[in-house]
Amino acid sequence: MDKATAQKTLAPLVREIGYRMRTTAPQSGMSMPPWAGEMCTRVAVALGDESIVLVTGTLDAELSGFLAVFTPTRLIKATTFSASGLVEIAVKAIGRRDLKSVSVQGGTDIFSSKMGLEWPGPITVSATYPDDELSLSSDGFGEGSVAEREFLAFIPSLLEDLARD
Repeated sequence: MDKATAQKTLAPLVREIGYRMRTTAPQSGMSMPPWAGEMCTRVAVALGDESIVLVTGTLDAELSGFLAVFTPTRLIKATTFSASGLVEIAVKAIGRRDLKSVSVQGGTDIFSSKMGLEWPGPITVSATYPDDELSLSSDGFGEGSVAEREFLAFIPSLLEDLARD
């Protein structure tokens, strides 16, 4: 993959980092953290020629957190954490077929709209792989947002991973 193709392929990842910066750490005044380019390079290498299916994750006020990048065949987990003012980045690729279990928490009452939330409401999906566990949440996307719809549309694909040999 050449640099121009990588930049185009990584557009959803760059948007997600920017979104997380604006919603999680707006006080930082940055639209993009200084480590974002390095993380994107590592993710591009881990992507190879695959396309991005879903990007989601979390960042805290210290700009630590993770981004989960799903392709048709793998999960690329990019983790950042701040230690003594330095940001460490780790990128790991995991085969999606290695998924061992999925658990679902949260949600609203399917029979009642008393809570004032549109069904299914905020949910968290935990995906367990042999050496890793990943928790993905729709909480914070904004009800009816594009990010929430993409996340909910992705869940059946994740469940299909359980049936892969």
